[in-house]
Amino acid sequence: MDFVSLTELVLGPLMLARVPHLRPAPGGIVVRPDAPELDMTVIASPAQITSQRPQPKHVIERDESPDGTTSMLVTIAPAVTLASPEALDRIAAELEHHAVAVYPWQKTVKRYEALSTFFVLASAMTTGAFTVLPLRPRRIPVSVRGVKGERIGKLKVFGGGHIVAERRYADGVRDLVDGWTRRIADTRAAHPVALLGTIAFFFGAAVTAVRLIVDPSWANFGWYAAYVFAISLCLRQVGKFARLATAIYPVTLAFFLAIAVRASFKLRAARVRAARKGTAIR
Repeated sequence: MDFVSLTELVLGPLMLARVPHLRPAPGGIVVRPDAPELDMTVIASPAQITSQRPQPKHVIERDESPDGTTSMLVTIAPAVTLASPEALDRIAAELEHHAVAVYPWQKTVKRYEALSTFFVLASAMTTGAFTVLPLRPRRIPVSVRGVKGERIGKLKVFGGGHIVAERRYADGVRDLVDGWTRRIADTRAAHPVALLGTIAFFFGAAVTAVRLIVDPSWANFGWYAAYVFAISLCLRQVGKFARLATAIYPVTLAFFLAIAVRASFKLRAARVRAARKGTAIR
């Protein structure tokens, strides 16, 4: 192992070294379920928006109202749960200063969900939102967004911590495979520099595992243990996964690579079909 291996080892934690969490809301901010100034909607599909709670009879303009309040709009994906009653209070407090996007805490319940380990890491790392590098995030694959009034302003991305959580693909392995195949085929949200760093970290993890299998020496075991520790540091920022899954990360990494190859073949086949029909896939 050399300096390059060491660089690849630290890239992963650096990609997720700055995950800000929602601060406790000031005591003066209380969001009641019937508060008219906070419009909360759940996005069911691109063509359908359903209310999560009763909306005002007349839509409030996103501007200063006569009583001095301002409309706040929060959109939440259907798989997201607000695990704490303070979640909306904290979001509302942050909306006083900037638009908010929340990358939900990733929940896992069944053992097979550990297969999502490297997909979740790739999704969070490649945005460029949480790295120590001064990168401007690209499209953020978050499931919660909030804005106050017309002032979109600067978008600040938070980690969900334990108050905004999401469980993906809970209907079995087939659902998980199909779901990540669809998501990994769309890399438009990736920041080029963050994507390069993520690939280097994953590559280093794969090479380390192969070297340990080929030559189970103490030196190679030490590097393997270092990667287990680095991966656990990364996962601690974005979700909760079984410790055993982290210890045997080559299994979940191999699964990630297999799905990535599957997605690339499917995308290529779709492009070939589109070319024959005279259309293009973007």
